[in-house]
Amino acid sequence: MKTASPHVSRLLLGLSAVSAIVFVSAWAMGKIFWIGPALTGSFLCLSLAASTGQGSLRQLAFTVWIATSVVIGMSFNSWFIGIGRELVPEANGSDSHTEAVLDRVIKTIDGDEDGLLSLQEFTRIDFQGLELDDEHFADGDVNKDGVIDRPELLDELAGEQRCFRFKTLFIPILQIIMFAMGTTLSVADFTRVYKMPAGVLIGLVCQFTIMPLIGFGLAVTFGLPPEIAAGLVLVGCSPSGLASNVMAFIAKANVAMSVTMTAFSTMLAPLLTPLLMKMLAGEMVEFEVPKMMWDMTKIVLLPVLAGLVFHHLVYHRLKWLDRVMPMVSIVGILIMTVLTVAIGRDDLMRVGLLLILACLIHSTAGFGLGYFVCRLLGRDQLTCRTIALEVGLQNSGMATGLAAKLGKVATLGLVPIVFGPVMNIIASMLANWWRTHPVEQLTPNVETTNRTQTLGPSE
Repeated sequence: MKTASPHVSRLLLGLSAVSAIVFVSAWAMGKIFWIGPALTGSFLCLSLAASTGQGSLRQLAFTVWIATSVVIGMSFNSWFIGIGRELVPEANGSDSHTEAVLDRVIKTIDGDEDGLLSLQEFTRIDFQGLELDDEHFADGDVNKDGVIDRPELLDELAGEQRCFRFKTLFIPILQIIMFAMGTTLSVADFTRVYKMPAGVLIGLVCQFTIMPLIGFGLAVTFGLPPEIAAGLVLVGCSPSGLASNVMAFIAKANVAMSVTMTAFSTMLAPLLTPLLMKMLAGEMVEFEVPKMMWDMTKIVLLPVLAGLVFHHLVYHRLKWLDRVMPMVSIVGILIMTVLTVAIGRDDLMRVGLLLILACLIHSTAGFGLGYFVCRLLGRDQLTCRTIALEVGLQNSGMATGLAAKLGKVATLGLVPIVFGPVMNIIASMLANWWRTHPVEQLTPNVETTNRTQTLGPSE
């Protein structure tokens, strides 16, 4: 993709700076209304500047867009949770008091914390047993038996059941992402293992040992709530994703090996991820291993295989797909980030700093141990750099989708969303440093895929 004029990038950077000043001023003066829009505007302009810029700024574009998605989800979480009411006229509040009571009721009894009530939750409402603050109710809202006695409030709750439930988007989006990933693969990405068996095997073993064990260690050490702690293990048990191939391209590492490792780790994930999760996080979160295996087969393996078939039947005939399919993956990841942050905002605010620190240690340790274990086994520098990127960069989108499948987006799904930006920032710095300190390519990049050419920086 061609870069825009340098003047456009500079203008966007200027607008980003102005919006940042507005954000700081609004924060200092307590103008709450302006804080979210100003911060969002600053990040959006910065993201567009990175996408239209050149050099290091452009190489950070994906990371900046992830950060922007987090800001949008944090700033406008109520909009993303409450949009279902806007889609259903019957669910619109008739007055501010009814809306306040409705929000309080939903927040109190929403078992899956998605901002809406399931049919089971709705039919089992027992207001007498709820410890709601009296200030949320006016005379006539609830009778002496604890039953709703205000017809319009009951209508509001009934209308809520016809609202659009955001968590239903996660699985289709993830399947689209995995399909798009599959379209960029070919049989050669799998047969290439015969040309570099030792390196690929070492990388896969590191992938499914180092990261799960570090995740478990951090989950125990940091004392996070059980389901959030399990998220650290889930991220560690996930395969590598598209980001590792992009970073390998930026770092001038062995892109062919990176793509092969990503392909194999993705195919192995439906088997290894549930088993590792049961072993390491079985006491933190409840799930059935066979069901998780089947869920992962549906949301990961089958879409990738469908994409692989599509690649051989159609892809080579439509060259414009080289540009479109990677962008489909990126947009899907950004949408999942926004929705997950919006749904889990309260938990993220409560454990955010601690979670960022845990993810920082997790990702950094993955890069470091992946590199040094490979060196101890006598592999060349190029292979070590490639494996380090594969180990440290996880498929956080897949982890988020799996959390949604388990109905735990707001807890189990928080860690992948925090981990994503953290790992990309660290990987971007590492890849750019390696790019400026190249090594002799003892193992040639057999083929640089269309995927990395599209997502990577312009040369």
